[in-house]
Amino acid sequence: MVSKEEEETTIAMAIKMLEKHIRKLVQKSGPRQNNIPTKLQRLLDHTRHLLLDLFQKRLTLKAFLQWFQGEWSKLEVHLADNPVLILQNALQHYLRCQDGLVLLTSGECRHASDIQEAQRTRYPSRLPSLKERNDGYTKLYTGEFYSGTGWDEFHNEQVGIKVLLKEALQNYHKTPWEYLENRGATDLLDSIWDQHESHVKELQQQLQSLKQRMLSSIQQKLQPRNLKFATQDKMERLSLVVKSQTIDLQRRGNAFQIQGLVLPSSKQSVEDWMFLGLPPEKIFVNNGEKNKGPNGQPKRRRLVIESSSDSEGDENDGSIEKNSSKKPVKANNPNCQSSSPISNKIQGIVVSVKETSTSFSTSPDVALNQIKIQMGVNARDLEDARESLEVEQFRTEEGKVVRLKKVLQRALSRTNPDDEEIWDARECLRLAHMEAGNFMLWETTNGGDKARDHFEAAKALVEQQQETHLKMAQRSDFDSTTWKFLNRNLYYLLGQATVNVGISIIEAVNKSLHNRGSKVLKAVPKLQAAKECASKIRSNIDSTAPFSLEEAQDLLKADQLESLAGRWIGKAHWIARQEDKAVETLQTAASLINEEKVKRMFTGLEEDVLDLAAECLYALHMLVDVACSQLEKLVQSSAPKGDALVEVVKQTLHDHNKTLEFIHQNNGNVNLEDFLLEKDLPTSVEITNHLDSILKWWNGLKEQRHCPLLVDTNSHQQRHHIQRDLSSATTNKFGMVSDQAVSYHSIPSWGSSQGRRQSSQRPTKAPSQNSFPEPISDPFIPPITPPTDYRLWGDKLFWVYYEQKHQKVANKSSLPYPSCAPPFPEEFQTPE
Repeated sequence: MVSKEEEETTIAMAIKMLEKHIRKLVQKSGPRQNNIPTKLQRLLDHTRHLLLDLFQKRLTLKAFLQWFQGEWSKLEVHLADNPVLILQNALQHYLRCQDGLVLLTSGECRHASDIQEAQRTRYPSRLPSLKERNDGYTKLYTGEFYSGTGWDEFHNEQVGIKVLLKEALQNYHKTPWEYLENRGATDLLDSIWDQHESHVKELQQQLQSLKQRMLSSIQQKLQPRNLKFATQDKMERLSLVVKSQTIDLQRRGNAFQIQGLVLPSSKQSVEDWMFLGLPPEKIFVNNGEKNKGPNGQPKRRRLVIESSSDSEGDENDGSIEKNSSKKPVKANNPNCQSSSPISNKIQGIVVSVKETSTSFSTSPDVALNQIKIQMGVNARDLEDARESLEVEQFRTEEGKVVRLKKVLQRALSRTNPDDEEIWDARECLRLAHMEAGNFMLWETTNGGDKARDHFEAAKALVEQQQETHLKMAQRSDFDSTTWKFLNRNLYYLLGQATVNVGISIIEAVNKSLHNRGSKVLKAVPKLQAAKECASKIRSNIDSTAPFSLEEAQDLLKADQLESLAGRWIGKAHWIARQEDKAVETLQTAASLINEEKVKRMFTGLEEDVLDLAAECLYALHMLVDVACSQLEKLVQSSAPKGDALVEVVKQTLHDHNKTLEFIHQNNGNVNLEDFLLEKDLPTSVEITNHLDSILKWWNGLKEQRHCPLLVDTNSHQQRHHIQRDLSSATTNKFGMVSDQAVSYHSIPSWGSSQGRRQSSQRPTKAPSQNSFPEPISDPFIPPITPPTDYRLWGDKLFWVYYEQKHQKVANKSSLPYPSCAPPFPEEFQTPE
């Protein structure tokens, strides 16, 4: 282990070496430049102060963690005697470790003494000056105060000391940091940072091991149900059910406060933390005869949960801050007669102990959630676990991108860059951007904007690869066949990234409520650019010569890319209420596969053919959705146009079955059922049944249009003549034909936002007040005729009212609103 003096000497040597080479670099700019500018000198002094402070805090945290491990060994033996007090005490110490690791990483100050020290320091932090992220409203550093000595303070890519040193040295060298690295000026500094990262990871692993040990001890000693120890930052929570009691300990935001510094430099040994130990007399609770009153009745026992620093008089020794309210809090006691929940905020930790019933209720009124809890299943816990897993996956994808960015940066910063190494680094980073973008787009709820940023970054990397690829043609070992193959592959990757940018725009618009039409059309140019990439792939293949296996595969990829882009263009037009364009685009996207094209392909391309077929079938499904959506609107106007759309639906579903037929004929070794199951596609029988339901629905609508009963009944509806705008409804329960209301069931949807067929139909809404039953043919029911007399209202009622009052009004607009009923519709006014 490196001693304190040795580490301080190493830090001084590292700063001195860096300062020496910076002075040489400054002196090269002119003979009068002998001293380092004040700005550079202050940055070097800040670095020295930062490294020394990090080393001191790291030693303190290591000592506290060692003491905490020993303290838990003593406490776990008595867990059954007083679980509330012991768990609350242990959680306090765990939170100190958590906040200590935060101090080492970002330097965020969460406690009063740390904040005061950050305000007095000569080297304040620059992290709070950072603006919002790309989304415009979230920030990476949300705390109000930072120590100025965290890891991020040096390495932040915007305001870190390293970045500021580079910017300040730009006046003396084009690539100053690479210049210093090549001369060994940063070797010792990099070594110090590597050792620091290694020590911090070791501390994190020790804390995680202690957490698992705590959970194991709790499980063994208390045998609880629903044990949960969540360690999400500032929302740590330990909850469990022991026998008939629910114990819940949680931290809420910045409510938890430590009196004194979290990691004081004066406490760097295990003995320095012994004062925080829990005295034995506070753990034990009297049992047996001592707990009985004079009449032999059990006493109500109370447990006073005091501050863990009550035995220590010094307020600046790092103890936990005492609560001003010293009311006793009941412990979890099986002899306690009160069943009301116990809840109190002790030292910033909310402690809740309440009685829970273990008997299963047979009443039919018991809520489903309560039954789940009684059976040991907590829906809220499952939801929290899923969100935690989603956040962890998000961080994993983001971390992968950050690491590969560093790899690429190192490859580019070498004195003699290797083109192949740069090529591989870019490709790995592109793939990481695509995977992160797809995860955020499809697996998260609000990651559309972030996904678009990743796809744009992947697109930029492919364009850089294309520039490098063009230089390859100038080499002496140039091979035209290989060059064309790589060129086609780059266009395919560019098309993938571009089409994903368009998809992310459409998915973001789907979640918005305003100006959807104007926003969604911004995705169309992106998707058109992807179709151009498919055309460029085909242009790099000689159509006059027989295709090689790679060329045939690239042709199928180009068709698949064009079909994918066309399908999403059709969806964009659909959202923008441009159904005719949507139908035309989707028909083109679905026609990219045919039997002749498949027969021209070589064997061994079954997977590529199936992928193209699935993409075209997805376009067919969306085409059916668009056509049926138009049919629902055409109930109001044109039946002939609706018949034409029905023919489109019939032809589309016929093409679906035809595609499945020739896939099965030309790929005899492919299991069609497995293909449909894998791609989530309907079978031929399902297609036939779906077509029958559409035809039945449309023919029923046309019959209802001519039913006199519906016309007569509708005339009694209040203001039935007013047309309703049904275009905004996702699923209409009634449609309008002129001024007649007819009922029908909406057509189930086959398309989805991700290109997969929806397995369930749209939900059926409750009947509307304006919908009517089927026509009744009964000779005993007299025909209903519309009324001939109407009550006065609107303009006529207005003048009658004032004539009765013998009043004359010169200007009708001067009357207070409302002066009478609304104006009478013109179509109901009788000619005078």
